[in-house]
Amino acid sequence: MASHIHCASRPVVLGLLLVLVNGCSRGPVKPETLLSVENRALKTTPFTGLPPDAQARTVTLDGRIVLLGSRVTPATAQPGDRVTLTTWWFLKKDMLEDWKIFLHGGGAGGEMNVLQDDHDPLDGLLPLSRWRPGEVMEETRVLRIPLPSAVGQLELRGGFFRGNVRLTVEEPSEHDGQNRVLLATVRVGDGLAVPEYTAGRVTGPLKIDGVADEADWQRAPKTTPFINYDGRGVPSNRTVARLLWDETALYVFFDADDKDIWTSFSKRDDHIYDEEAVEIFLDVDGDLKDNVGTYQELQAAPNDVHFDASFTGRRKGMNPAWNSSYETKAVLRGTFNNPQDVDEGWTSEWRIPWADLVDASGGVKAGQRIRFNMFRLDKPRRNGRVVANEASAWNSPLSGDFHNVNRFGVLILGP
Repeated sequence: MASHIHCASRPVVLGLLLVLVNGCSRGPVKPETLLSVENRALKTTPFTGLPPDAQARTVTLDGRIVLLGSRVTPATAQPGDRVTLTTWWFLKKDMLEDWKIFLHGGGAGGEMNVLQDDHDPLDGLLPLSRWRPGEVMEETRVLRIPLPSAVGQLELRGGFFRGNVRLTVEEPSEHDGQNRVLLATVRVGDGLAVPEYTAGRVTGPLKIDGVADEADWQRAPKTTPFINYDGRGVPSNRTVARLLWDETALYVFFDADDKDIWTSFSKRDDHIYDEEAVEIFLDVDGDLKDNVGTYQELQAAPNDVHFDASFTGRRKGMNPAWNSSYETKAVLRGTFNNPQDVDEGWTSEWRIPWADLVDASGGVKAGQRIRFNMFRLDKPRRNGRVVANEASAWNSPLSGDFHNVNRFGVLILGP
């Protein structure tokens, strides 16, 4: 005769194990008790619902935990400020094991964390193996916006982890493919996800000679100094750029400080990016949503050696055989390939014909918005040996990949 296991009495060891694994069949579990931290102690009160200013959510993790809502205050901050993130997590089924909570902060379209907060739930006062169904955990964390920060909109994502495993987010639309739930966003600085630069129209002849002495160049605004590619701090050697345009070409002027100007490359499409160069990425029609589209990468070393390639999508369809007829001219403030002295820097003036660029053969017009980014590759040496690898960007890709098209800035062709 089959024996019956009763949740109330749990008379046998086998029954206890089954209950621990499967839980009692007592119908749907509802949020009843709120757990929070007050004066460094665990506080228990009846759960009466979320505060009016919380954003209600329903995101399920592994069939056990449900995110009920979240709130961040303030919603706008400056680099260096602190914000408070509060989340409400409801337990439907016993966890049995102790898991930790992770919080990641990154820029819109970015792929690198600019802040990270891994911690035990409720300041270590609630091991998840002791969390009971029906209880709501109110998690409050104070987070500091990184200083300096290249992030215009900080996305705060989180979840639960144990070792190298994260709880699975059941709803595909609620996570980023890494089981990280978007909890809140904070507008940082002026709130621009990517910067914009308005290029003036050329009014007179420009000689591509590496010297920005024409009136048009003098009127062109300099970009902000390039920052480290990961968005954290500035490199030891400063780089700025200026841009102009007309109906035939785009003009770029790089000005790079450099105490040791060098490269060992001498042929077209050598891998000049492995040493010292400046570069620009251009997507003329700006169709890079969802990582599809066509863009070009053009580079120049301080000896005017070029590397260029065309892509059909982010690192897709790379065609190094594609060549633009762009011109560059470098002027050195120092000596080339001489590690024994101290140089000052170099300039690089460019003319890029629109007709060479994919998606621009039909011409461009004032007001057009082009997606682009610019980078500087610098390899400081000591006694001829490379001692650092500095890569800087006009707009940080917030990724180890300069081809992160989601972080391209906007070039506006001005009147």
